Amino acid sequence: MPEFLAHRDEVFFEHLLRDLSNYLRNVKERKGKLKEGKI
Repeated sequence: MPEFLAHRDEVFFEHLLRDLSNYLRNVKERKGKLKEGKI
């Protein structure tokens, strides 16, 4: 049971990190567009 929980947490954190990096990339792109005056 603890092994299962550890694996579930690993997957959870992997998804969390992927979502976070996607979010940060989107924020950077949005800031870049704002600087160029496209929005």
